Amino acid sequence: MPITVNDNDFPPSYDSTLNLIQLVKSYPYLIKQITGNLSWLDLPETSIKNLLTSVNQNTNDINILTQDLTNAFTSISSNTTAINAINAISRPRILWKTTRAQNFTIGTSATTLYTITIPAGTCSIDSILNLHINIYGSNTTNTKTFTVICNATTITSFNLAQNTTYPYRKRIAFNNALNAPYCTAIGDGGYSTIAGIYLSGFADFSQAQTITVRATASVANESVFVNGGYLELI
Repeated sequence: MPITVNDNDFPPSYDSTLNLIQLVKSYPYLIKQITGNLSWLDLPETSIKNLLTSVNQNTNDINILTQDLTNAFTSISSNTTAINAINAISRPRILWKTTRAQNFTIGTSATTLYTITIPAGTCSIDSILNLHINIYGSNTTNTKTFTVICNATTITSFNLAQNTTYPYRKRIAFNNALNAPYCTAIGDGGYSTIAGIYLSGFADFSQAQTITVRATASVANESVFVNGGYLELI
């Protein structure tokens, strides 16, 4: 018995109980949807087998591209000239900053105020790191000591006077080598643990480094106040 076929008609869309004729009429609609052609009578442009082959080939191409990108990244990461060029166009920039003014309770054991991480590859041989911290000593005569440490080396240590704000500034630059940094003061705090002494070669900034900011006091329950700070890369 002949059946009139309309490939725009899809019986399952309006009838949940289908007879055999409705099932047969559904196939032309489904074939047209699969091929994407205007009519179910039009032959598909490619076979499912060819599509699978193409997908596999594309997957291989993607894998090759991914490996190429990985190799390129590895090459750039190990290329000092490339790193320096990238850093040169992305400066100056702020590597770290305080989120808000903050009061810290300190005592006879060192209290870490901030831990600042500098990832490997951040600095180049012509970089300069400027650390700025505005710190205030409470209105007491007790001893309050402000300390900055990098790679287990104390680069700053000084006592905070009573009711006094210090615009602490420290500069780290490089003597044409990331493993030969030198540290100078650009504000209060001296050059190192002994004011006026030049500090150098204390860390290798081709590797990740951490700057730790701490404070201690001669008695318990003392306080220091930080009203702002940042580390700038230029």
